[in-house]
Amino acid sequence: MTALTLYRSTTRIARRLPLTGVLGRAVRGRTRAVRRWTDWAAQSRGDGPLLWIHGASVGESLAATPVVHRLRRALPTAQVVHSYSSPSAETWPSPFPRAFAEYVPWDERRAVKRVLDAVRPTLLAFSRGDLWPELAMEAAARAVPVAVIGG
Repeated sequence: MTALTLYRSTTRIARRLPLTGVLGRAVRGRTRAVRRWTDWAAQSRGDGPLLWIHGASVGESLAATPVVHRLRRALPTAQVVHSYSSPSAETWPSPFPRAFAEYVPWDERRAVKRVLDAVRPTLLAFSRGDLWPELAMEAAARAVPVAVIGG
């Protein structure tokens, strides 16, 4: 069994665990994320560049803030979307302007493909170490630059 096959199997199992508390909130948020991403894209995705910034929680998102501000100066018309995997970022008043913020979808090929098809990012940037392999691989397969910032 390859590492990727093991990762994919573990992800399918993990998303079905009956978790409560903070982990349960994160699981529920990620489970409903694909619909919210695709609904947002259908209603609000413009034709210009889109910068997708992923910060797992408030700390990782804060670490991305200077980079987001620089990107906004370089691409002032770009939409910025922000994904996270921790409930701590769910109600966080971000220090950078963003058009949309939502849980990152489950790192499964079908979910990731649906979101990438809808959102059509120009750049995908992961803040620090919260890198999602399926999301990164699918973005790269579409020639979307993938960056790890603040790592």
